Amino acid sequence: MSDGERSLHQQVSDLERLKSELEQAITSQRAEVERYRERLRLLEAGVFGKRRWPLVLLILLVIVGGVAYGGASYYLGRRQARTKQLRRVINRPLVPHLLVTSVPDHAAVLLDGIRAGHTPLMRDLKPLQSRVAIEVMAAGYPTMKKTLAVGPTSGAHWHAVLGPPPGAGSQEMRRPSKIPKQAR
Repeated sequence: MSDGERSLHQQVSDLERLKSELEQAITSQRAEVERYRERLRLLEAGVFGKRRWPLVLLILLVIVGGVAYGGASYYLGRRQARTKQLRRVINRPLVPHLLVTSVPDHAAVLLDGIRAGHTPLMRDLKPLQSRVAIEVMAAGYPTMKKTLAVGPTSGAHWHAVLGPPPGAGSQEMRRPSKIPKQAR
């Protein structure tokens, strides 16, 4: 599973957890409203007396309104914070990268004709760059050139084997293609 898929699965699980928290908050708010409705029924039935019922009703309405407003503002604050967090993750630019290795190590690397460093080399490329021309060179070795296609969000790797240095072509240095029978 790639990092992008892992990140997406994490975002989905976070959103599902947030949904369950909201459902629990709504359930508790509904229970609170039912308790206040019961008190209001008692008030209307005359349990609290005739003169104080407008004041009690006003207090109950203020309490219910405060609870509803507090729950809504809490929910909206959490939602806005989560939205900002998701925007940071979603809007993060995905940058293609390039890895160049070689035999021998520490060979000079040119990217599109500009010296970029020595192998092993890891570089982020421009986001919309689709091709990159690479040259790998080392003293005493032939220069290797290659053009790689790079996806908009993927990476590319090239392992350059520069070959034997000039003068290493003598018989002593080469491995025989067949082992002589008497040497077996």
